[in-house]
Amino acid sequence: MEFKIRYYKSAKDEHRHLRETYGTEFARTFDQWLLDLRSAAERGERSGSLDAFEVFTEIIEGKQSSSAWKESFRRFARESLIDQIKTIYTVLKKRCPPYEFRMSTAWFHLLDFIPAEIQAYYFVDHTEGQIIFSKFELCGLDEEEP
Repeated sequence: MEFKIRYYKSAKDEHRHLRETYGTEFARTFDQWLLDLRSAAERGERSGSLDAFEVFTEIIEGKQSSSAWKESFRRFARESLIDQIKTIYTVLKKRCPPYEFRMSTAWFHLLDFIPAEIQAYYFVDHTEGQIIFSKFELCGLDEEEP
């Protein structure tokens, strides 16, 4: 099943701004990166990305979290019976947490010559078959207007 790509409003605005600002070659490679993240999510692969929930827990609390499984269970407990059945089916079929908060980083050339790192933060919803981007962050550049 091909996952849908969705965006939170602020992420959609960031996506549009990056594509319009940094050139056609950047836009092409940036969009390909997002498709690669979607493909990895469809296959249940985690290489090339990190569990963002674990990273943030380690930064804030100074210890490792108990993983996406615990967070998925909390979400499962709040769902309707039908959604719980879908979630159980997903877990049995894919053998991975049904919901994951991931982050990934890639290097690009802005305006075809300025190297820059972009971080993407996104949710993978294996139950509904979608990847939802929540934030794109351009790192290492001074973004102040001249």
